[in-house]
Amino acid sequence: MKSFFILLLGITIGTVAGLFTRPSFFMVGQLDWMNVLTKGYFVGAIEGFFTQGMIDESFFHVLKFQGAGLGVGMLLLMMMTFMGGKSKSKSAKKK
Repeated sequence: MKSFFILLLGITIGTVAGLFTRPSFFMVGQLDWMNVLTKGYFVGAIEGFFTQGMIDESFFHVLKFQGAGLGVGMLLLMMMTFMGGKSKSKSAKKK
């Protein structure tokens, strides 16, 4: 259960970092975070036609940061597992 929370924390931090650093577009600025996370589900038909490329770019930018957060979380878990295994083997040898 502890590992699940560490991975969830990594993904959450990656999502927040991706949302803060999502690209700005000429005369539009940064798109609304709800439209970015839902990939434009709440955008109307006419607006969606003109902004779908920008929405996709912002969505995939956030997705890259989520992947990086997942990777960092997995790396942290592997390091914790490796360090935990070393300390247990030393204590077993002493007894």
